[in-house]
Amino acid sequence: MISAELKYIRSSDFDVETVVPDDPEDCSLWIEAGIGTPGEEGSDMFQFEVCTPAWLARDARENSGVTMGCYRIIVSRWNYHVVRMALERLCRGTTGKDWDQVAAKLARYGHWQF
Repeated sequence: MISAELKYIRSSDFDVETVVPDDPEDCSLWIEAGIGTPGEEGSDMFQFEVCTPAWLARDARENSGVTMGCYRIIVSRWNYHVVRMALERLCRGTTGKDWDQVAAKLARYGHWQF
């Protein structure tokens, strides 16, 4: 069995480690996570929307009371370190007989770009 390893977190729009949203408790930020096999070079990209309950509630109010979506990490407030720990925990807990099986399981959580 193999598992997954978080290689990086980034965004093309901001520095994920230093960004401070206008309201960290009411925000939505898209990130990309490079995830691959432990100890090996290379990774596949998985995209996630990190958002807060306040943002979800506001989005629903602005859209006739409904918000829909996949690939979300819901946090009480934006915190890079919390998001990183959550993704590391997801990677450690995702195993399979080969990378395709592991990546398919991860794709239940993030949009898989391979």
